[in-house]
Formats: sequence, structure tokens, C-alpha cells
Amino acid sequence: KLGIFPPLLQSPINAGAFTMLVGLGLVPLVSVITRKPDHKHVENCFVCYEAAIAVRARESLGIGIASDDAAGAPRGPQGSRGQRQKRRL
Repeated sequence: KLGIFPPLLQSPINAGAFTMLVGLGLVPLVSVITRKPDHKHVENCFVCYEAAIAVRARESLGIGIASDDAAGAPRGPQGSRGQRQKRRL
């Protein structure tokens, strides 16, 4: 059986492990070779995340969940988050 890869790397598991190990060495090497990006350029790339937006509390990342549960407001077809946790117990 002639193949491009050595016999040890013909197994998918071995080939995947080899690729991950090569990546562990390649990433720091590329980081050493390349220059650091300009701080102002990096800040400019992420300036859109500084904008203030209006969002409902129940759609945000965790703000208002406790108040929804306390008020008994339903969240979807299964009710509030607190009710779902009680059902699991």
C-alpha cells in the first residue's frame, strides 16, 4: 500500500494528534516572527462593541432573569427558568 503519508500518520487518530502537536509549535513560532499589531488599529476594530444599544432585559445576557422569575413572567412554553429548575428536582 503506497501512500503519501507515513504509515504512522495513516490512522485518522494519529494524524489528528500529529496535527494538533504541530499546531502547538507552529502558533508560537508565527507569533515570534510576526510583528505586534498597532494598538490604535486593534481598538478601532472593536469600537463597534462600545455602542450603547437598547435591549429587553429578558433578551440580554443574564440581566433581568431573577426579576422575571420573581414576577412569575413566563419564558417560552416551559414557563420561567426557576420553574424549569424545580421540575428537574
